[in-house]
Amino acid sequence: MRLEITTVVGTIDLGVISGQKGDKGEPGPGADVTGAQIEAARVAAQAAALEAAERVAGVVPAAQQAARDTLIEHPEVVQEAATAAAQKALEGEGLLTREDAPDLADGELGIKLDGDEVYGMRWKRDGSGAQFAGGTYEQLDADDEWAWKVSFADPDGRRRIGMGIRKDGTRYPDFDQLMADVARTTPVVRWGDSLTQDSEPTETDLEALLDRPVLTFGWGGRTPAQVAARQGGAPALVTAVTGNTIPAAGSVTMTLDRLPGIIATLSVEGEVLGVRGTMLITGTSGETAQATFTRTTPGLPVPVPLNTAGTVVIPTAFQTGERYRDCWPIIGCGRNGANVTSNHAPTVTAIRAMLDYAGPIARRHALVWDVPPDATEPYASAARAPIDALNTLIREAFPTVYVPVYAMLRSAELMTSIGVNPTAQDTTDIANGVTPTSLRRDSLHLNESGYKALNRIVHRTYLSKGWATA
Repeated sequence: MRLEITTVVGTIDLGVISGQKGDKGEPGPGADVTGAQIEAARVAAQAAALEAAERVAGVVPAAQQAARDTLIEHPEVVQEAATAAAQKALEGEGLLTREDAPDLADGELGIKLDGDEVYGMRWKRDGSGAQFAGGTYEQLDADDEWAWKVSFADPDGRRRIGMGIRKDGTRYPDFDQLMADVARTTPVVRWGDSLTQDSEPTETDLEALLDRPVLTFGWGGRTPAQVAARQGGAPALVTAVTGNTIPAAGSVTMTLDRLPGIIATLSVEGEVLGVRGTMLITGTSGETAQATFTRTTPGLPVPVPLNTAGTVVIPTAFQTGERYRDCWPIIGCGRNGANVTSNHAPTVTAIRAMLDYAGPIARRHALVWDVPPDATEPYASAARAPIDALNTLIREAFPTVYVPVYAMLRSAELMTSIGVNPTAQDTTDIANGVTPTSLRRDSLHLNESGYKALNRIVHRTYLSKGWATA
């Protein structure tokens, strides 16, 4: 039998239950494992997950928001604690027996978490419960609302309930609600070129529709490779460092590759060889950029890797975008240069790198947009062919996250829904397969009405996936 336990950090797969015995000789996870032991493992996993989140956040359990933030920032720590606690409970390790607590009756279980003080709980077959705290057995009053609970001593010595189940079946904390709160407050981050950059003034409109923060990172004129370099999926490469060493403090001059055409004087946060700092672009030359890297905090000098002759720097990543990996990404790039090439593979490669760099939960909530045609690229025109070919490649490469938002903009119903009455020219534009004139500020870029229409498409998409409410 395969056992999975749902906890605050998701589903933990403990694999196939064997017939082994625990270290103390109690029944381990085997054919004779009881429902109470499985419940004990689930409860232990939940308690350990919450405790780990609070420990990493450096807070007492009452400060729930910091702990929730930690679930996003350090899921591996919380997952590891929950998995270990569940496995111990199943194997009998950490379970309170009658020898440990004589007041336990047949069929009753307690759980002992790590630490000098015993925290645990037990429940009876008739549904009544009791708790252990500080090694002292406490029978719950008949009129107590809790079927069972775990208590702890806060810094002031007051006993508080850490978790439990009330007699009416409700739980504390409400882990489903906790995870829903985490999901609801996770920001959306938009990556792209000028088409994304121009959407920034309508951030608040999209935030109101999605009921979550929205961040916008768009840069005019950028190719997909450049967008991926800024997002972090395909980092720019450091190819030269003055003195071949990142100094203990202060700044050092570097040369970057893989950022062709980047704007001079652009400041970007990131890491080089594990050293966090700010890269200030001071000039560009063809496919390279000159920059000054300034450490965020002083530390030890870090030599850069050189070739065997000790004369040439081995290209080293300038890693950016780490703080946004767990945000839900919307990727819209590929327009720049799309109309002058038949080789669209680099665009697909860049988008895939961005998706791969996103965190696992973020990837499940990612969207990839189509590339819009210019007004001079109607259906069946020679200029339209490379745009349609690129969108076909993107759709085929990312079928589960692809959303043709610009195609969906070509809708009289959508225009009316945002208070824009389609004109005769708009009707002609829609028939020609280009963005309606009333939604554009030029032949390609959207105006405010266009972005508000686009935001409604995003909201409808989120609704269809269960990521937002009406």
